[in-house]
Amino acid sequence: MTNPLEFLINGSRHTLTRPAALQDREGLVTLIRKHQLLHRHLDWRQPLDWLGSDPFWLMENPQYIEAALAIPPDPPGIAWIRLFACLNSLSVQDTWDNLLDNCMSFFRKRPATIAAIGLSDWFSRLLLHSGFSIYQEIVVLQADLAEGFKNIQPAPQTVIRPYQTGDFDRVLFVDQGSFENIWQVSASGMVYACQAAAYISVAEVEGKVVGYQLSTSSPLSAHLARLAVLPEYQHLGIGTALVQDLRNHFLQVKITELTVNTQSSNAASLHLYHKLGFKETEERFPVFTLG
Repeated sequence: MTNPLEFLINGSRHTLTRPAALQDREGLVTLIRKHQLLHRHLDWRQPLDWLGSDPFWLMENPQYIEAALAIPPDPPGIAWIRLFACLNSLSVQDTWDNLLDNCMSFFRKRPATIAAIGLSDWFSRLLLHSGFSIYQEIVVLQADLAEGFKNIQPAPQTVIRPYQTGDFDRVLFVDQGSFENIWQVSASGMVYACQAAAYISVAEVEGKVVGYQLSTSSPLSAHLARLAVLPEYQHLGIGTALVQDLRNHFLQVKITELTVNTQSSNAASLHLYHKLGFKETEERFPVFTLG
């Protein structure tokens, strides 16, 4: 592990590398606002919500914080790179290597799959340089709810209704039973997701919650953030019914554009969205993993 007290970079002898602490919030806000070299994970939580969770390391000189890297696991065994920020005055490669090496000391005792989305070319190059490999791609699709959306009748026994607070545990169970580990949401993550949602609905079969969708929105568009159906209830039109329900909801509030992301390897999801009238955009983002 790199010396946590001093790290020589670009000729500076007063740059300290140390774990971030709660009292670093203001300095980290300043760093992020400078918006020079910045990676923020697509997450329900803001990067600084992870302060107090390990590993979260930073570099600072006597005046201000120069760089930061946060990779806290959540759920256990899966650690997304939540934040990497670096001033342009530093060598981004040396800074990344230093902070990653310190973060990796955490995972040597607590093994996990480290994952990251390559939202920019410079960040993807850093990941590849450090031994990350491309796991899959995120595909972005879009639909016009008013014109290009196809109506398909779901199974008659399916009941779609709005989410209620008492559904939380059942929705979490559906989520964790429907996604591979890397894409699962923890209980705390689901709390943040529900708080950020514009509309959530669940699917019931004989009184059992077997699927749900969670969507966010802006004044002009909506985004289908989570769509999950238990494996034993798939291919019964339940996912279709949930998407059509959110379509009706957003049309009532005059929102006609809907986007969704899915994995390039998820043939079932891609088939569903294409069937409903979604079109793939040119946006694709690589997902990298290490370990």
